[in-house]
Amino acid sequence: MQFTNAYVTSPLCCPSRSSILTGRYIHNIPMRNNTLAGNCSSRAWQQGPERNTLATHLKNAGYTTFYAGKYLNQYGRHSVGGVRHVPPGWSEWQALVGNSVYYNYSLSNNGKLEHHGRDPDKDYLTDVITKKATDFLQRNENSSRPFFMFLAPPAPHQPFTPPARYRNLFNDITAPRTPSFNTSCNNTKHWLVRKAIYPIPEPVRNWIDESYRNRWRAMLAVDDLVAAVMDTLAATHKLDNTFVFFMSDNGYHLGLFNDITAPRTPSFNTSCNNV
Repeated sequence: MQFTNAYVTSPLCCPSRSSILTGRYIHNIPMRNNTLAGNCSSRAWQQGPERNTLATHLKNAGYTTFYAGKYLNQYGRHSVGGVRHVPPGWSEWQALVGNSVYYNYSLSNNGKLEHHGRDPDKDYLTDVITKKATDFLQRNENSSRPFFMFLAPPAPHQPFTPPARYRNLFNDITAPRTPSFNTSCNNTKHWLVRKAIYPIPEPVRNWIDESYRNRWRAMLAVDDLVAAVMDTLAATHKLDNTFVFFMSDNGYHLGLFNDITAPRTPSFNTSCNNV
């Protein structure tokens, strides 16, 4: 499945996520980048926009709300409350501490630290989110209250770590060679775009291809998550009364205008619509 007409308001993780949560453009939040100084999960964010989000509105309307996965890049920092800080509006909170990772990470389990290691059968983050989501649905099967569930697996965000069960698939796949792949950037491009190396060295092209394969492999675990949630909704007789939205916070270049992975350079909005 490809989303050929999908856009986000920012090519950066934290600003884009804050926009999704609040329904506001990032300059109105304001959220500048992925750092505390840029207002990413900062005290100013916590004391302002975070108090007026999708979750707070829905909880005030009587919904049971559930969050699992990546929240904001700086979430869980000790200087801004650590894992004890649970944003308002969430009935249940299972948020990743920090930025995207798949093993050796910590979650805030309703304000308490929960650490996960490297066991491929127990700790792969996408699978942990899947288990927590289906458990939530099963526990609330007989509830008369409506629910809102926000699932945020980091996949396929860098470091592109696939689950062990899929790591040998797609060995012949390569990243798309679009007209902007490995292209010389002339003086009409933004100065930051012109800093990219041209041509892309062969070892780097090989790395891009392997990263692309690992993104596909990682996304299979997201497919498993979606299937498990849909199956559980059906089993708990809630599927016919549930809206499901699938979205992303940004996309990656993978060689477009010679940018290797970053979603933040101004390459004609590719990272805003390659979601």
